[in-house]
Amino acid sequence: MEISEFNSLGKDLKERLGLRTYPLAIKFVESKDQIPEDAKFPRKDFGKPMAFCQAKFFSRMRGITMAMGKEDHWCWNPMVSFGVVKAEVGEPAGDTIVEVLGIKDKDKAVEFWNNFPKLEEGKYPYVVVAPVEKCTFEPDVILIYSNTHQILWEIGAIRFMTGEYVKSNFDSIDSCVHAIIEPMQNGQYKITFPDPGDHARGLAREDEVIMSMPASRFGEFMEGIQKTEFMYNNLRYEISPELQNEVPPFYHKLFQIWGTEPVEE
Repeated sequence: MEISEFNSLGKDLKERLGLRTYPLAIKFVESKDQIPEDAKFPRKDFGKPMAFCQAKFFSRMRGITMAMGKEDHWCWNPMVSFGVVKAEVGEPAGDTIVEVLGIKDKDKAVEFWNNFPKLEEGKYPYVVVAPVEKCTFEPDVILIYSNTHQILWEIGAIRFMTGEYVKSNFDSIDSCVHAIIEPMQNGQYKITFPDPGDHARGLAREDEVIMSMPASRFGEFMEGIQKTEFMYNNLRYEISPELQNEVPPFYHKLFQIWGTEPVEE
């Protein structure tokens, strides 16, 4: 898919769903010359490093393209999982992490960390994040912060296109890693709850959930969004507790088959 199509679909998604903030395009790059010229680096342009969730804040709420290298990170987990640094069990950094994971059983903590989503160490020195509708690069992953109604529409769009459920594992922390690295590695859609850091430093709202996907599936996803609007968009305007309210025609067909169609007064 061309970059211009990502831009167009990103704008359509924001407007069609009524998203409060920009859907995000995430890109991992191997050299600094692949980073857009207008990208802002935390240490160089803001004077200090920042957590990755803060970089996402500047992109999704202010429309700024952000780029981060090793010196720009102020949160340890993305540094490891994005492959910027090394932290294997049996080495000082990995053993320190295992001790602070918050898992009671040491053996389970080791297993958990060994299986934690991580990119190859040293392959991508930089990560770039920008609004999808403004990005000048082909993304690896798309992130959408959604409220509960919007996430229902997104799940319905995926089901419409794939005939499958969205399957996700859930964690209470490290939402940036789960939302980005897992779809990048397994090619699947992913639902993630923003973690405490995303709430405290990225200003994620209490009613927001993250839908993410490999960028290769964004076209499929948007086709589903467009073709299921008749099922979900009406909820934005037609919310009522009225009894025997208006329903789609196929409801009446089923009620007639089952003998439960109300008699008109």
